[in-house]
Amino acid sequence: MDASILMYLTQKPSTFLMELHDRGDFKLCVPEPVLRELKGLTASRGRRAKAAAMAYEYAKTLEVVEAEGEADESLVRLAVALGAAVATLDRRLMVRLRSTGVPIATVKDDHLMFTGTLISKV
Repeated sequence: MDASILMYLTQKPSTFLMELHDRGDFKLCVPEPVLRELKGLTASRGRRAKAAAMAYEYAKTLEVVEAEGEADESLVRLAVALGAAVATLDRRLMVRLRSTGVPIATVKDDHLMFTGTLISKV
């Protein structure tokens, strides 16, 4: 999960997590660089900082995966290595993920939407 989806989920009621849970074939996790990104966003002021703070606290309850580098790069590398999907709302990240064949989970009209085919290597 990336920072954009985590911040969204803390700000807007959504069935996204329930839909993932109902599928039963997902393990939610967050790379350590995403936690660092969220922590950095909390240093500013305003709604975005509050959303980042809430997302940071929620993300710490998920499985944290060790990874190096920037958040987006770590998401791409881990997804490719594990055959995992990435949950995001970030359009630039989606373009990168599609170019490497990584499946994407996102929210559209407050519901879970998948693109690509998930082949888990876990």
